[in-house]
Amino acid sequence: MVDGVAIPFTSSSSLAVSVPSPSQVTLDQGTADILLRSLGNPLKDGTANLENLRETLRVLATLSRIPQNKAVLVSESTNLSDLLLSVLKLQDSEVRRCGVTLLSNVSTLESIRGELVSKLTACLFHLLANPDDSVGAGFKCSSLIEKEIQRQIARALAILSETHAADIARHPSYSRYLEILGQHKSSVDPTLRADIILTLEHLH
Repeated sequence: MVDGVAIPFTSSSSLAVSVPSPSQVTLDQGTADILLRSLGNPLKDGTANLENLRETLRVLATLSRIPQNKAVLVSESTNLSDLLLSVLKLQDSEVRRCGVTLLSNVSTLESIRGELVSKLTACLFHLLANPDDSVGAGFKCSSLIEKEIQRQIARALAILSETHAADIARHPSYSRYLEILGQHKSSVDPTLRADIILTLEHLH
């Protein structure tokens, strides 16, 4: 397991062969399109192909750490924001964890922030306010996965609000958003708390 992504077993006879970490792989547009298309329509298909959905999103979340890969993933042909919205609406904790990680990684690109804010703000705040609204393989979301989902959402909101605070403030549910943020600003999780406070600073 490398960077959260399974890699093939390497026998002792081929130990000299270097297997690159997924976080070192550079995506081309064709490969990115194939990976994204393999996710299908998550809202329509649900979790019918859950393992494929999870594994593909794990790979995409890991690859999106690299600046070059982010640029490929947010190209016009990928329609990434709509896909992310579909992914985050699925009630599977691992799918959501990978989805929000991918989202927070690509949100560092300012070119896609406006679209992400427009399409995903309501969903992000819903998930932030309802951390138990996930299941994993038929079970309640584990506390560790739940914590990571919340951290990635807070990170994404801190990044998005840095440049698009005015757009978030124009949302009809803005007062509710502030209330949700206020509920988390005293969180015992220092990572989550720091991003929540930063978001509130951006919004005020």
